[in-house]
Amino acid sequence: MLVIFLLSFFYLCIFRRYSWVDPDEGIILQGAQRILDGQVLYRDFFSFFTPGSYYFFALIFKTFGDSYLVAHTALAFIGAAFSPLTYLLARRVSSRQASLLVTFLMTVTALPWRFVVIHNWDSTLWACLALYAAVRLLESPSVAWAFAAATFTSLTALFEQSKGAGLLLGLGAGFLIIIFGSPELKIFTRDRLIAIVVGLTWPFLITLVYFATHHGLTTMLAGWFWPLQHYSLANRVPYAYDNMTGVARHRIFDSASPGMRLFGMLIFSARTWIPYLPLLAVALLVRLTLRRWSRISIGPEWAYYVLVSATIAGLLLSIV
Repeated sequence: MLVIFLLSFFYLCIFRRYSWVDPDEGIILQGAQRILDGQVLYRDFFSFFTPGSYYFFALIFKTFGDSYLVAHTALAFIGAAFSPLTYLLARRVSSRQASLLVTFLMTVTALPWRFVVIHNWDSTLWACLALYAAVRLLESPSVAWAFAAATFTSLTALFEQSKGAGLLLGLGAGFLIIIFGSPELKIFTRDRLIAIVVGLTWPFLITLVYFATHHGLTTMLAGWFWPLQHYSLANRVPYAYDNMTGVARHRIFDSASPGMRLFGMLIFSARTWIPYLPLLAVALLVRLTLRRWSRISIGPEWAYYVLVSATIAGLLLSIV
């Protein structure tokens, strides 16, 4: 796992010194800088995101210095963490060669697709950790895995509220289908349910106490729910919308060298096929559920596929 992480990190570090004008990247970076200057999120400046990304990068800047290079190095670290998680999840049901291939494709295409500091990448890391912990809870039920899955789900919501809500919905739906489909699995005992409640609660309690003591609780809650009333009006784009400009396409695919064209085609091909994967997950979830309720025999991997596809389906709902 360490080798996979390091290889991914060194590859992603290639992109650290490259940047372009992206207004989305400025949201988190400016907010982190304002926190370093002594301001308090929500009280002193507005945001409709939950506070995780702001304070995460403020901590990184305070520790290592505030610069684009530091921010992009942290981004490379986050992206590299996806690789071992992808391998571990794929290895549950796939061969080593297939798992390595999937991990390679993810590493090469995912973060380089949009190598900018936005709330999506760190919240996705927490979501991946939550899914891995949930899979481990399914395989080896324990209080520790129940607490870890709940904690990572809560942290996902504190970095991006809609993604956290979709993740919670997906994991919950997946486990419900598994429980009703395989009642012999004793996943949720009283101790594990308590661990889940505690894991979901403690990050939010700390957050609420912090902003309450800094006189920002009311504005924080207003900011969190602002997108429900306004965001759909300000961001009307269709699913899988591609905002690449004609100039960017010409620079990447027409004026570059043949080698760079092939590399660009590999990376940006994800813009075409990735939007279909969540839809396939929804279709797979429906098929798996109907197959079980029809009393058709299922394999040992049935519960794994249900949990993963339900989680992806929940995350898909979070962007609708």
